[in-house]
Amino acid sequence: MVSSPMNGFSVAARSTAAPMSVKPCAAPVGEAVWPMPLGERYDKDINSDIADMKNVGKNREAGSITAAQFLKRFVGDTPWAHLDIAGVTWSKSATATVPKGGTGFGVRLLDRFVADVYEKRTGEKHTSGKQADGK
Repeated sequence: MVSSPMNGFSVAARSTAAPMSVKPCAAPVGEAVWPMPLGERYDKDINSDIADMKNVGKNREAGSITAAQFLKRFVGDTPWAHLDIAGVTWSKSATATVPKGGTGFGVRLLDRFVADVYEKRTGEKHTSGKQADGK
């Protein structure tokens, strides 16, 4: 099972606040995100009989979620988010904001997120490239 279509990617995080703080940054740069669930079922999928844990779930099922569960075991109370970009890294055709080939999907979103969330807190000015609307 593959979770992300070519026009967006999924976000899993320790709390529901993290993906929701990323989501408003997506549309202005022409990218889409949606939250993915975490839970005990997926956490059990990375248990191992021969190691502390394994880094993959069963048969590719819910791979992005089990990857997030893997991260969750290490980060403790640190705010975090897992952005599943595997399904959107390559494009067979060009669009207004994405070239044919390697897409760089998520870079504009993360740039916008840092500018809107972290640079606003410190008062630094955002000086990145153009948004999806050309501004």
